[in-house]
Amino acid sequence: MRHIHILASVINFTYTYWLLSLISHTHTGFCRERSPAKEDARHTINQIAHRKEVKRENREKQWTPLTKTPSEVLATENHQFKPPLQMRNKRGQDPNLICEFHKDTGHLTDDCFSLKQEIERALRDGKLTHLVKGGKREYRQIQRREEGPDNKKLRKLETHMVQGGPRRPRKNYNKRTQDDSWREKQVIFPVVRGGPREKRPIVISGVIGHYQTDYIFIDPGSTADIIYEQCFNQFDQEDKARLEPVDYPLTGFCNEAVFPLGQISFPVLLSDGRNSRTEEVTFMVLPAHSRHDILLGRESQGDFSMICSAPHSTVGFPTETGIALIYASKEVLATEEVRPAKASKPAPRAEAEKWVLNSAYPEQTVTLGPAMSDLTRAALKKLLHENMDVFSWTLADMLGVPRHIAEHRLNVSEEAKPVVHAKRHLGDIKHDAMKEQVMELLNAGIIREVRYQTWVASPVMVKKPNGSWRMCVDYKDLNKACPRDCYALPDIDEKIDSLATFRWKCFLDCYKGYHQVQMAVQDEHKTAFRTPTGLYCYTKMPFGLKNAGATYQRLMNETFSDAIGKYIEVYMDDLVIMSKEESMMLVNIQKTFNTLCSVSIKLNPAKCSFGMEEGKFLGFIVTKDGFKVNPEKVQAIERMPSQSNIKEMQKLAGWLAALNRFLANHAAKSFPFIKTLRNCMMKSQFQWTPEAESAFREMKDCLIKLPTLTAPIKGEPSVLYLSASNRAVGAVLLVDRQGIQTPVYYVSRTLTDPETRYAIMEKLVLVLIHASRRLRRYFANHVIHVLTNYNIGNILARPEISGRLAKWAIELGRHNVVFRPRPAIKGQVLADFMTEVPDDKDRECKAMEKDERQQVEEPWASTGEPR
Repeated sequence: MRHIHILASVINFTYTYWLLSLISHTHTGFCRERSPAKEDARHTINQIAHRKEVKRENREKQWTPLTKTPSEVLATENHQFKPPLQMRNKRGQDPNLICEFHKDTGHLTDDCFSLKQEIERALRDGKLTHLVKGGKREYRQIQRREEGPDNKKLRKLETHMVQGGPRRPRKNYNKRTQDDSWREKQVIFPVVRGGPREKRPIVISGVIGHYQTDYIFIDPGSTADIIYEQCFNQFDQEDKARLEPVDYPLTGFCNEAVFPLGQISFPVLLSDGRNSRTEEVTFMVLPAHSRHDILLGRESQGDFSMICSAPHSTVGFPTETGIALIYASKEVLATEEVRPAKASKPAPRAEAEKWVLNSAYPEQTVTLGPAMSDLTRAALKKLLHENMDVFSWTLADMLGVPRHIAEHRLNVSEEAKPVVHAKRHLGDIKHDAMKEQVMELLNAGIIREVRYQTWVASPVMVKKPNGSWRMCVDYKDLNKACPRDCYALPDIDEKIDSLATFRWKCFLDCYKGYHQVQMAVQDEHKTAFRTPTGLYCYTKMPFGLKNAGATYQRLMNETFSDAIGKYIEVYMDDLVIMSKEESMMLVNIQKTFNTLCSVSIKLNPAKCSFGMEEGKFLGFIVTKDGFKVNPEKVQAIERMPSQSNIKEMQKLAGWLAALNRFLANHAAKSFPFIKTLRNCMMKSQFQWTPEAESAFREMKDCLIKLPTLTAPIKGEPSVLYLSASNRAVGAVLLVDRQGIQTPVYYVSRTLTDPETRYAIMEKLVLVLIHASRRLRRYFANHVIHVLTNYNIGNILARPEISGRLAKWAIELGRHNVVFRPRPAIKGQVLADFMTEVPDDKDRECKAMEKDERQQVEEPWASTGEPR
C-alpha cells in the first residue's frame, strides 16, 4: 500500500511538472506572437481604470460638503435612515473592511454609497441641514430672461424631439425585495366630467441637484435627457467641472445634428407636495437656447416609472408614500406671436460659432463658419474631436519636427568674431514679463540654461496691441556672420489669387510656428541670450534669425508638395484649406490633418477657423466673391493726423504701399505729400504744405470706397486701361464677366525727372511696360486687351522706330497683347481712367497719329530724288 502511494505521488508530480512546462512554453510563444495585442489590452485596461477614476472623482463632487464624515453622521445623529439592501456581489472587495451601515464587510462606512445617498435624501427633506458646511444649503432658483409685464413669463411655441446619445443599460427590476413593492403601484388619473381636454405641454417644477427650476419639459418622444446651455451656465463651478466630454451628436426634429458640450449626472427630485421621489439622471448639456431649462426623455421617465397623460397635462409615478401626480404649469404665451400657417426655413446663422473643442481648455475655442449646413457642422465637429491631437493646447504639447525632416543650421562663417552684447537695463514691469516668459519656455523645453558662451545677445521687450509683452532677441550681430539662404518665399498676390474660385475656406495657424523646428545641436549655444535669471540658449528655432523664414517655408513646401494649389495654400505658418463643396471640405481637412501629424506639426486652436466663406489671410479679407482690403489698415490711416516729421511721413508711405493694389492712380494722388520727403536730409527740412494736406484728405476719402478685387480664371481674357499725367502714370487690369467689369489689380508709379519730359505717347507705352513687368504672371497666362483711343499698336509696329520705343516693342512682343478702341466707360471702379491723357496733351497725341496715318498711306514717299 505504501508503494502504491509513493508511485501515485511520483506520477502526480511528473504530470504537474509536464503541465506547467507546457503552459510556460505555450504562454511564452503566445507572448512572442501576440505582443501587439498584449500592448493593446494593457492600453485598454489603463483607459478603463482612468474612466473609473474620473467617474469616482465626479461622484465624490456631487455630495453636499458636510462638517462630519458619513460614519460620524451614522454614529452621532439621531436620524432613522432607511435600511440598506443586502450586499450580494462582493467579488473583488476587501473582507477586512467593515461597513457599519450594511453591517457587513467589503468597504468602509465612509465609502458607503448607500449611506451617502440616504444622507443626501435627508438633506433634501430638510433634515440634517445643520451639518452643511457654511450653513443650511438652499435650493437656487434658475433665473429666466423672458419677463413680460406683471412679471409674467412670455413663452414661445417650440417643437422638441431629440434622438441619439448613449444607450444606458436597462435596469433589472426583477431583483426586488419586499421593500420595493411600492414601485408596482398602479397610477390612476382622476376622472374629469366630460373628459379631460387639456392641450398644454407638460412642463413641471423640480429640483436638479440643488437647483430649483419651474421649466422641466416632459417629452416622451426624446431618447435623451437634456440640460440647455442657459441653465447650465448658472450652475456652480464645482458642478460645471464634473462635465464629461462626449463624441456623438444628438439629432433633432428636422434631422439637424448638434454635438453636446458634454454629459453630467444629477439627482432629480420630483414632488407633488405630499409624495416625492429622487432618481439619478445623466443629462446631455446642449449648446442651444430654449424656453425650457430641462428636458426629461424616455430614459428618465422609465427610471421614475412615470406615466404621462396628455389630456390631463399630468404625469404620475409611484413613490414610497403613495402615487405622486404633478400637473403642468399654465404658461403665458407671447400675445404678439402668431403660429405660422406653413413651416418656414430656419434663418441662417448671423455670426460664426465659437466652439469649445477641449473642455480642459474652454478659453481656447475654434471658429466655425455660419453658412455651413447643420449636417456638415455636426460632421465637422466630430472630425475635429477625433483629431484633437493635431492641436497644441500648451507649449509643452509641441514635440517638434523630427530632425531627419528639418532642422535649422546657422552656418556661421569661420572668420566671424563672436560678439557679446552688454546687459540692458529694463523696467520692473518688463523684467517681470521677461521672467515669466523665460520660465514658460524653459518648462516647455524650448530653451535651456548655458554657461561660458562666446555669442551672447540681448532680449528686448515689445508691447503687443493687447497690452501684453513679447520677448524678442536681438540677433543682428549673429545674422551678419551667417550667409543668406536664397530660398524664395511665395508671392503673396499669387497665393491670394488662388483662393478666389473657392467658396469654402479653412484658415489654420501653426502653434508658435518657428518653435516647432529644432536647432542643430552644434548651433544651439550660439543663440544664447542674457536675462535677469541667467544665460539661456534655444533648442528650437527662435524668431529673429536671418534664415529662419526660408527654413520654415522649405519645410512647409516639402510637406505639402503634392497639395499646394490643389486644396491648400501655405505661406510660412499660415495655411488655408480651400474647397468648392462642403463634402470635399471635410475630406480636405482630414488630408491636411494627416499630413500635419506625419511631421508632428501642431495647430493653434484659438487661431483656427473652419467652414468660412470669408476670412483674413496675409493681410487681405478673402471672400467668396473676391478679396477686399483689411479694414484695420484703412482705419489706421483714417485715424492718422497730419504729418509733422519725417518718421510719420515714412510710416504713412509704408501703410499706403500695402494698399497699392486697391488704389487707382495711387502715385498721382499721393504725389503732393510724398514729395515732401525729397531732399529732406535733416528733420528740420521737412515741411507739410497746404497742397500735401489737401491731397492727404482726398486720400482718406478714397479709402472709404475701395473696391472688391477678383482674380482671372485660367485662360480668361483680361482688359487693361491706361492713364498718363505730367507726374505719374497708372493702369488697371480688369475682367469682363456678363457685362460687369471687375478690377483685378491697380498699378501706378511716379515719373522720374527725365521721364516727365517724354512725349505723351511714350508715357502711355511706359505705363504699359510697367504693367507688364508688375503683372507678369497675368501677361504670361492671359490675352491682354489694351483699350486705348490712340494707335499705340501701330506706333510700336513701325519698322523705323528706334531708341526706347524699339526696346519696349521687343519686350512687349513676348506677350499676347491686343489693342482695341476704348468704349464708353461706366462704373465707379474706372472713374480715375475716364481721361486717358490730360486735355492739353491730347493735341500732341493726335499729331503723332496724323503723322502715322500719312506714313501708312505713303509708304514709298520720295526724298526728292528720282527713282
